[in-house]
Amino acid sequence: MRKKLSLVLALLLVFGLVPKADASSSPFSDVPTSHWAYDAILEAYEDGVVQGTGHNVDGAAIFNPSGKVTIAQFNAILTRAFYPKEIKYAEPDDWAIKNYGGLARNFKVGFSHGLFASLDTLPHELSRVEMAEMMYHLLEEEGIPYPDRQELEKIKSKIPDINTTTHDYAVSYCYYFGLLTGVDIKGNFTPMGTVTRAQTAVIYVRLKNIIEPVREAAGPPTLTNGQLVTEENVLALMEEYRNGKEPGERAKQAGFTSYMDRAAYDPYNPPYSIMKSDLGSGTECAKFAFAFFDDIFGTDAFMHKVASYADIRPGDLIHWDGHWAIAMERPYYEINFDGVGHWVVHHVGGGGGQISGGSIGWGGNPWSVDGDNMIAAYTRYPD
Repeated sequence: MRKKLSLVLALLLVFGLVPKADASSSPFSDVPTSHWAYDAILEAYEDGVVQGTGHNVDGAAIFNPSGKVTIAQFNAILTRAFYPKEIKYAEPDDWAIKNYGGLARNFKVGFSHGLFASLDTLPHELSRVEMAEMMYHLLEEEGIPYPDRQELEKIKSKIPDINTTTHDYAVSYCYYFGLLTGVDIKGNFTPMGTVTRAQTAVIYVRLKNIIEPVREAAGPPTLTNGQLVTEENVLALMEEYRNGKEPGERAKQAGFTSYMDRAAYDPYNPPYSIMKSDLGSGTECAKFAFAFFDDIFGTDAFMHKVASYADIRPGDLIHWDGHWAIAMERPYYEINFDGVGHWVVHHVGGGGGQISGGSIGWGGNPWSVDGDNMIAAYTRYPD
């Protein structure tokens, strides 16, 4: 896969990154078709990544191409462009709502993907070096192959002021992919320089033309066994684990040796956490459910809450009051002994204590997913 991605990127770098948009008129009165960034602004606008800033006295829409961009706005552009589905399901905390307002969901998504790593997250005017760092983390998150270190050193040697920033690796990385260039005839980068809205649109198009072909080459999402994410394939993989398929490496490091019925595990040491989630570290039943969830869909698969119990599918992570488990089927309607009907589901779960230890159980009596003890369910199926 790395070789395939490298070939795609090489072709992109050879044949250019920014295609011309086909448009005869501008949607913004202050961005004529002769504007140097017209094509990129139009493309970013049509992609729904950027918007206008209002209207002039004549009522015509304006873009304000020379306006400065904040770190919150740049993060919003990156997340709208590359993680739009995640914005829909993001649940920002009070800090994000207070500091980011209408962009709080975008902050939540950007933060979960590490775009703010090593940066000040409080909203402020974006600098060129912060932009480079965020793009570096984005490409890293997308699995873009690293350039040869010697090549990066060669690039660094051509940037006179590269030693004025501690983010020199991110800057040279962005230079290598043609995302950034110098700002003057000497080739200075000017780390603390600001970024305009027009420049940001151009940057977006360059990123888009790197990331989209790589995603296309990677193909649709797959389970940990390489099969497409379908209910049938999830059930088949779960059955493999039930019959003795070994847990993944992270699960092994957490002490799991098997997911077979009645298999034992240490319910506490160490705990297990799902990366890029707010669920925290799991022990006892949560430890098993988190690990098994990862070993079905993979640690990088996007996770979000399901809208209702009717949307639960095999492999989904279910949280009841006091218990975590993995669904073995879709919910079905059942009338219990007192004549009351409920939507229920069979599941595979773990549990135990410090004295008895932990063990895994498959099946058993179905649990209600529409009762008061139901808290939430999470899925990794693509929409």
